Amino acid sequence: MRNEDSCKAFERYLIADSYLPEHAVKLWQDYTEQRFLNKDKNDFYHNYVSWKQKDNQIAVFTTRSYADLEMNKKI
Repeated sequence: MRNEDSCKAFERYLIADSYLPEHAVKLWQDYTEQRFLNKDKNDFYHNYVSWKQKDNQIAVFTTRSYADLEMNKKI
C-alpha cells in the first residue's frame, strides 16, 4: 500500500458521488447556513440554501473524500 508521502497529491483523492434524499439536502443546507453566518454570501450561496427539489431533479453530492472527510487510513 502506498503511503501519503510517496503518493502525488493529485492521486490522493477518493471521489464519491451520492444521491441525496430531501432530508439530507436540508441538513446540508442548514449546515451551510451555519458555516456562512459571518461570511459574504453570493448568488451561488442563496441559490443553494433556497433550492427545493422538483419532480425532474435529484441532488448529487460529489466530494474528494480524502480532502473533505476524516477517514481511517488503516484497513
